[in-house]
Amino acid sequence: MEQVLDKDSVATLRFVSEQGEPFTIDLKEELGISDATFTEDVENQPAKYAWWVSVLERTRQKVRAKEDAVDYIYAKLSNKARSDLDKPTVASIDSYVKVNQDYVEALEELRFWQGRVDMLNGIVKAFEQRERMLMQKGAQLRLSLNNERVHWFDIK
Repeated sequence: MEQVLDKDSVATLRFVSEQGEPFTIDLKEELGISDATFTEDVENQPAKYAWWVSVLERTRQKVRAKEDAVDYIYAKLSNKARSDLDKPTVASIDSYVKVNQDYVEALEELRFWQGRVDMLNGIVKAFEQRERMLMQKGAQLRLSLNNERVHWFDIK
């Protein structure tokens, strides 16, 4: 199966709230910085960062639960293989488990959530970079304001 990605599908994430309501977040908008909204961007940065870190942690919890499910299915099938196979070996038990549809599906779910953790790690890093950009932009604004004041007071 081929996955088609474009800038819009990568930059837009869909979530479901705890109340079951779907909502969409546009990462370009979420991470954007503008002179017109600079003060608001600075004020909202900590809350946005905290929200994304909490989403990342919840997703990590989901990964841990999926890892446990994969381990459980593996153990259950491994025990079944020992009774079903004539002369079970480590390799034959492993093969028996890995071709089982329940195991394959559990592993696919785990890989899905691991991919989401990787993606969210990138988003959290982008918010850390955004914080540095906001600090730099603030410093530049202060410097330009100081330079304007100096020039205004120097007029004779």
